[in-house]
Amino acid sequence: MDSLRVWVEKGTPEDHTIEFKDAADEYINVRPGTVKIKVESLPHKVFTRIGNDLHMDIHLTLREALIGFEKTLRHLDGHEVDIERSGKVTKPDLVEKIENEGMPFSDYSGEYGNLVIKYIVDYPDSLTQAQT
Repeated sequence: MDSLRVWVEKGTPEDHTIEFKDAADEYINVRPGTVKIKVESLPHKVFTRIGNDLHMDIHLTLREALIGFEKTLRHLDGHEVDIERSGKVTKPDLVEKIENEGMPFSDYSGEYGNLVIKYIVDYPDSLTQAQT
């Protein structure tokens, strides 16, 4: 049995097909066929890919939403992305875009999509006496 080595570049889009002509089984008087490999992305627990953009939700406490926060996110390739909203009120479902932190374009251009963050504010069920 023969094998094929397949290299899938970072940023290759969903449903992209890689073809190997004359690599399928061959028979007497029959030319070998084409092997087609379709790229399918596995779901990720943090990021959702839409085109070259990566989407994610960040949950905030009520305190973080009201007075601001600083967070560090670990990206798919391991580098860190700093998110800061110090001194800013973050309304529920606010969407923020960070340019060039999405998936790389597959044409080797050095360009990247965006990281799109939706902030989810987790309200407490109740307040303590000191908080009222």
